[in-house]
Amino acid sequence: MTGDAKAQGRDLRDRAPRAHRMLAGSLSSARLGTVPIIVRDLSESGLGGRCEAKLTAGEAVIILLPRIDPLPATIAWVKGHRFGAALAARIDPDEVRTQARTDSYEVPSMFRPPIIHRRPGFRKR
Repeated sequence: MTGDAKAQGRDLRDRAPRAHRMLAGSLSSARLGTVPIIVRDLSESGLGGRCEAKLTAGEAVIILLPRIDPLPATIAWVKGHRFGAALAARIDPDEVRTQARTDSYEVPSMFRPPIIHRRPGFRKR
């Protein structure tokens, strides 16, 4: 058990398993409005991430992630730009991964290779 966990009277073995993710999203609060966040890990009952705005422990927020309903949460801890949030309702972290990977990406037309694939400098004989 680390010193931080001991100080808070918690045992790390009691935590829900974390699923490591790298998701861009937003955090909405009455004090800050909507600010961008990066979610680094996710569990059934919480998430950890980074935010450039100054958050306050105990603050009620709404986490907005792509393709997922808004998640009401409370900021549990803040350390510099890192934070942890306790979610008001349980979620399935595997569902978040599945939804994030189902979208297809199409390269913009200006960056697609031309239809004729000839190497410059080579001639037909």
